[in-house]
Amino acid sequence: MNHRHHVLIGASAGLGYTVARGLPVWQCLIGAGVGAAVGPLPDVDNHRWWKRLDRVLPDEWLGHGGPLQHRGLTHWWALPAVAWLAAVRFVPHWWWVFAAVVGWASHLVGDLLFGEADRYAHRGPGIPLGPWFGYVGLGLKSGGIGERVLAPLIGLGAIGWATLTLTGGWPLVHQLVAAR
Repeated sequence: MNHRHHVLIGASAGLGYTVARGLPVWQCLIGAGVGAAVGPLPDVDNHRWWKRLDRVLPDEWLGHGGPLQHRGLTHWWALPAVAWLAAVRFVPHWWWVFAAVVGWASHLVGDLLFGEADRYAHRGPGIPLGPWFGYVGLGLKSGGIGERVLAPLIGLGAIGWATLTLTGGWPLVHQLVAAR
């Protein structure tokens, strides 16, 4: 998934999380900003300094292309899961930390859908089940028509839902669950 779509989906995820928690509008806007900022962060493995580090460190000896490859360790699902559990344990009232973790997880969901395989890098489609191996995902073309249509629809749909919820035109998620 390309950078701008990771930003959009991250913003939508952060906004959706804060709205679902029933937070005030100002916190929802900050949640959207935090999600947008954190959404693209797992792609730190595409930066020049990371690629230099990957060339210098012999991480390929660990097998499967090594943890420093693109969509390697930085895209492992367990990292945001551990961050979420740590936040629940140590900073349960820091709502913005949860918005950040949701933004991070949104990146992984995006790459689960639109992360192509690269056999030269020993990487399958999607994201790794193990720290840098055992890839799962749909493998849809990154930057393809599916991403160019689906990512804005998801992002704008989430923003529309949040707007309706914040203005009182749509019930909050927790109100819907409680009504059952």
